[in-house]
Amino acid sequence: MPTTPAFSRTDEPALDPTTVETLFELNDGDDDSFVRDLFTSFACTYRDCVAGMQEAVETNQAELMRLKAHTLKGAAANVGALRLSEVAAELQRVGEEGELSRAADWMQDLEGLYARVETELTKLLPGFAVRD
Repeated sequence: MPTTPAFSRTDEPALDPTTVETLFELNDGDDDSFVRDLFTSFACTYRDCVAGMQEAVETNQAELMRLKAHTLKGAAANVGALRLSEVAAELQRVGEEGELSRAADWMQDLEGLYARVETELTKLLPGFAVRD
């Protein structure tokens, strides 16, 4: 089991092309609102989960870390953010093991991967922005 982040490679896409293609095939004709809504929902889930994981670290709540990381792991996999999902799985393991002191590096890696996901989304979906 890795003890330090190993997911910061930038030579791979942040979003799995096959998954993204499948998601676009689910759109109704030229209307990309389904994919936009899906990625907006993912972005909101990401924000909620990261806030919860930060709270978990600050308040030493391993179960909260496990739950938020588990939620993010699934949400990321659903939209093709597979590397991000892998990091979330590591954070879930951190919560399961109660070793929150190991979370900081994984959380930093998570943020870098999410930034790459957003960059790719703005290329795929011109004008994409997460609504607050």
